[in-house]
Amino acid sequence: MSRPKILYDSNTLQTISLFERITGTEAKDCFTSNETLYFVLAAGNMGRAIGKDGVRIKRLQAMMNRRIRLLEFSPDLATFIKNLIYPMRARQVVADRGIVTITGEDVKGRAMLIGRNSSNLQRLKDIVGRYFEVTEIRVA
Repeated sequence: MSRPKILYDSNTLQTISLFERITGTEAKDCFTSNETLYFVLAAGNMGRAIGKDGVRIKRLQAMMNRRIRLLEFSPDLATFIKNLIYPMRARQVVADRGIVTITGEDVKGRAMLIGRNSSNLQRLKDIVGRYFEVTEIRVA
C-alpha cells in the first residue's frame, strides 16, 4: 500500500503563498479538516510562524476569518503524532506494520483522542496518512 500523492489546487497554493508572506516561514503542506486550516511547518519554524505574542498567526486568522492550527513536521512517526495531538499528551506512541497504538495519560485524555463517534481518531488517521503509511490508529 502506498500513500496517494498530495496535489494542490490553485486556492491551496494561494493560501500557502499568503501564509509564507505573512509569517516569513515556509509551509510544507496545507489542508482543511473540520473547518480548521492546518499548516505543516518544517521543524524549528513554529516560533517564527507564530510571531511575538502570536501577532503573525492572529493576523493571518483575522485575514482568512478561519481557525488556523500549525503543526511541526517530523520524519519520525511518533514525534509527528505527538506534535499533532498537542496539547494532549501521549505516554507512548508505538507503530508496528502500519498499526499505530497511542497510549493516553488518563481516561479523559484517551476519550479526547478518540472523540465522539471516533471522529478525532478518524481525523488523526487521515492527517497521519498524508505522510506515513498507516492502516489503523488505536488508543489504549
